[in-house]
Amino acid sequence: MSDAITQMREQIRKHQEDKAKLEADMASLAKKRPELDKQILDIQAKLRNAKGPSQQLQTDLRNAKEAAQGAAGGIQSLRGKIAELTGKIAELDKNIKIVEDFMRPKK
Repeated sequence: MSDAITQMREQIRKHQEDKAKLEADMASLAKKRPELDKQILDIQAKLRNAKGPSQQLQTDLRNAKEAAQGAAGGIQSLRGKIAELTGKIAELDKNIKIVEDFMRPKK
């Protein structure tokens, strides 16, 4: 039984490490998001001020919007993965308590 507890604790540790990495990735994407939004606004301003159509600015705007959407999608995906790991950690904690209670001598 103690081997099972050790294994579950090891799984918890690994999940916590994975969760920390995902949270760092999410923070990095969240930090980039305002920069991408500013880039979009800057390109839109240049388009308004341009004398005539600008294919390069249109391409830049499309690329910036795709990058912003990619960042938003990445953040959403990471949130889901973090929530999943949080659930797994809670389940393992619960299972450890059940096993420990079972191993405790009865009075």
